Amino acid sequence: MAAPSLEELNEIAGPLLSANKSLNLGPFIVGLILDTLLLGVLLMQCGAYATLGKLDRPYLKGIVAYVLLMNIAISVYTWTWIYDLFVYNFGTYGLFLSLKYLSQYYILDSMTVIVVQGFFAIRAWKVTNRNWVILGMIAVFALTAFGGGIGVKVMFMQVGSTLRAGDVKVPAYIWLFGTVAADLIITGIILFYLITSRKTTSQKATDDVITRLARVTFESQLPPTLIAVGLAIEYTIQYSSFIAIPFLCVQAKFYGISLLHTLNSREALKNVGSTMATDDGDIEFAKACPECH
Repeated sequence: MAAPSLEELNEIAGPLLSANKSLNLGPFIVGLILDTLLLGVLLMQCGAYATLGKLDRPYLKGIVAYVLLMNIAISVYTWTWIYDLFVYNFGTYGLFLSLKYLSQYYILDSMTVIVVQGFFAIRAWKVTNRNWVILGMIAVFALTAFGGGIGVKVMFMQVGSTLRAGDVKVPAYIWLFGTVAADLIITGIILFYLITSRKTTSQKATDDVITRLARVTFESQLPPTLIAVGLAIEYTIQYSSFIAIPFLCVQAKFYGISLLHTLNSREALKNVGSTMATDDGDIEFAKACPECH
C-alpha cells in the first residue's frame, strides 16, 4: 500500500484529532516546551564543563562537542516541526499524522544515545576490572537498539503515516528494549561494584568517594533510563498515541545532561582526597586497594 498524501491525511485527521485536541495536539506543545527547557540546562552544563574540563583529553571534549551539537540540531528540528504544524499548516491536521518529521527522531536520538551509552559502558568496563564479556553485552544491546532505530525510520517512511504505527512494532521494540537493556546493565553493574567495594574496604576516604560515586551514578544514569523505560511502556500500552512525542523530543537531552553531570561532578569527587583519578583528571570507577591509602 502506497503512503497516503498530505491531502488524504487531512481528510482523515480532521475528525480523528479534533475530537480531543488536548490529548492529540497537546503532546506536541509539551514536547517543544520541555525540549527548550532541557536545552537550556544542557547549555549551562556545557558552560561549566568549558571551565572544569580544560585538561580533559581530546576524546572527552569530542564526545561533549558531538552530544551538544546533536542536541542543538534536535532542538532546531523540533522548533521547525512545531512551527510547520501550528503556523504554516494552521487549521489542518494532516501533518500531525505524517511521518515527515517524526521518523527522523529515531535516527537523531539513536545517534546521540549510543555515544553516551558508550561513555558509560567504558566506566562499567573499568568497574568490572576490564571484563570484555560485560563490555560486549552492553555493546550488543546498544548496537541492536541503534539498528532498531534505523529500522523504525526505514519502515515509517514506507508506511507514511502514524495510522499504521502497528506495522513497525518489531523494529520499535528492538530499539526501545535494546536501549533499556543497555542502560540497565550499565547502571546495575556500576552500582553493584560500588556497593561491593564499600562493603569490603575500611578506609574512610575510599568510602566517601564510593558513596559519592554511587550518588553520581544514580543521578546521572537514572533519568535517561527512566525515560527509556517510560517510552517502552507507553509504546507497549498504546503505540498509536501521541503521548510518546515529548519522550522522543527530550530523550537525547536527558542523555546529554547525564553525560555532562557526570563529567562536571568530578571536581567534587577529587576534593574528597581520593587517589582514584587518571592523569587527565577523570575519576576512575575502579576498586581502590587498601595498600594505596
